[in-house]
Amino acid sequence: MMFRLILGAAIFCATPAISDVWTFETPSENIQCSVGESASSSDIQCTIIEKSGPPAMPRPANCQSDWGHDFLMFDTGQVEMLCQPLNRNKDGYDRAEYGVTG
Repeated sequence: MMFRLILGAAIFCATPAISDVWTFETPSENIQCSVGESASSSDIQCTIIEKSGPPAMPRPANCQSDWGHDFLMFDTGQVEMLCQPLNRNKDGYDRAEYGVTG
């Protein structure tokens, strides 16, 4: 029984991570993004903290939160605008200088 437990732990620890998440922000700190990558899919969610003008899409009738700041895109399909409270925290993101790609 102990051998199985040790073997199982060794296999679990040797298995590569099934997903990875990393974050970045623009030099102005006004746009912050989180990127999720796995073996089978990826996604990116970005927040525009301060914006001007109307949202790109009308607010849904069931949206009782902030609208027009948060966007989600998977590796296939359309971009979604999210109805959720705006997070104005500008800490904890790596800076991606203008012109940098990844």
